[in-house]
Amino acid sequence: MDKKRVVYYDFARVFAIISISFNHAVNRTFDNYTDTQLEYETQEWSLTLIKTCVTVFSRIGVPVFLMLTGALILSKQFETRDDVKHFFLHNWLRLLIAVEIWLANYFWFIYYQSPDTILSGMSRKELIIQFVSTLLFVNQTTEGLMWYMNMLIPLYTLLPVLAVFVNKGYLRYLSFPAFFTLFVVVFVYDISRILALTDYEIEIMTILYPPLTYFAVYVIVGFALSRGVLAKVPGFLIFIIAVASYALAVRYQLWFYKGPSNDLVSYDSIPLMLCSMATFDLFRRADGRIMYFFRGILSHISRRCLGIYFVHIVVMEMLNWNWDFTGWDPVNKMLFLEGVSLAGGLLIVEILGIIKPIRKYVLLVK
Repeated sequence: MDKKRVVYYDFARVFAIISISFNHAVNRTFDNYTDTQLEYETQEWSLTLIKTCVTVFSRIGVPVFLMLTGALILSKQFETRDDVKHFFLHNWLRLLIAVEIWLANYFWFIYYQSPDTILSGMSRKELIIQFVSTLLFVNQTTEGLMWYMNMLIPLYTLLPVLAVFVNKGYLRYLSFPAFFTLFVVVFVYDISRILALTDYEIEIMTILYPPLTYFAVYVIVGFALSRGVLAKVPGFLIFIIAVASYALAVRYQLWFYKGPSNDLVSYDSIPLMLCSMATFDLFRRADGRIMYFFRGILSHISRRCLGIYFVHIVVMEMLNWNWDFTGWDPVNKMLFLEGVSLAGGLLIVEILGIIKPIRKYVLLVK
């Protein structure tokens, strides 16, 4: 089984979980949602720059996960009814079961542990209604912790269709729909943010904005990159694109912090998309070189990444709610939350993974 594993897939998955966990750590250390302009004006410039660089880095993980999903799933053959049935029973249904379990876990974790949850003021009837609503993906109390999984479940239902499409050799026919999606959703997003920041009295909105549009583009691009669609492009040029687009995204984010919008560089922002895609292609190009020497540990952690994703946030929230960080340097707090939550998450996954049903259906260890 290990011989069939692609080393850079494992590396990409480990990179993604580190990026995503940094997103949780930076958001619990700095203000990224409430009054970012005030923090920008009162905080030391060095801290603002670190906050910005980490925030942008932490937004790359989700696109990398999606591109990895495309590389893995769209390469599968869905030629028969049994192929499709196997996917929905062993991939989609297993994911849904795990998500429902963690929705329940997070709900009661927030109820019993969060110091300022609205759940504590609810009556028993209201609490039960809210719990059931959360499990039904309606007005979720856990949305901030599970939005990615909430997006992934419906996206997974489309993957067999996309896989059949690309494996029939029709990938080029997706070029125009993908470009149309990027233009309408992504380009309009960036232009609207620029206009808002420059105080133009012009508002641009698009009603063509279902969340799956640009997420599906990441999946398709991931498949194309894994097949070497950019193989003829020099590696140094891909590296320059990755670095330049990352720098542009950082500048973009600093611009947001300077104003009152409380915006964050989004997954449908052109600089972040370019950076994520170039980064994934760099991983592909590095396969079999430096990564090869770490293939064992990469494979081990990679198989447990979803479990770490589910568990690490519990560890991080417990630390954030109960540890006295008074007087801590913000960077030290962020690194502490990141390191302890990841290490603690991995340790808990290793221990709980001994129990086979938990390993398979709760932690999704591969």
